[in-house]
Amino acid sequence: MSEHLEPCPFCGAGETRVDESTHWTGMRSQVISARVRHWCAREEGQPSSVLEIAGKTREDAVRKWNQRIAALEAERAAQQPQAAKLTNPYTGTPRDYRDVESDPAGVLIQEPGAPLRAAAPQPQASAEDARTVWEFLNSSKMKGREHDEVWSAFYRIRASLGVGK
Repeated sequence: MSEHLEPCPFCGAGETRVDESTHWTGMRSQVISARVRHWCAREEGQPSSVLEIAGKTREDAVRKWNQRIAALEAERAAQQPQAAKLTNPYTGTPRDYRDVESDPAGVLIQEPGAPLRAAAPQPQASAEDARTVWEFLNSSKMKGREHDEVWSAFYRIRASLGVGK
């Protein structure tokens, strides 16, 4: 009997065969079940894999094997990630997928075709600013925890500016 067996959905190769279990009735052998067995090609470091589908007859087992393959392929297709519909949360216009990683909140979104503008410069503290704050802190009457927190912040700012005492 030459039935068509679809290839294994996992390895696409390996050995596949159909075996029948029979029962001797005293006068003849009667098929009581059939199995399609497949041995996936062995890969280095992986255990051997055997897949088995059973049916009442040889044709039933082959049909189940082929249906299983089609069902598995349909399930895989359904599980494929769908492309996300990226939109600007403010305007609802389409958004390029490449900008999501750097701007997940959509803060930097611009209208399509709008010219790019440089960001506003951030104010920088200078050594003179640090000196002014130091003078203020020396003249203030803060006590306790507030005093310690303010001075700690001042020293961190001064260190980031590279300003000495």
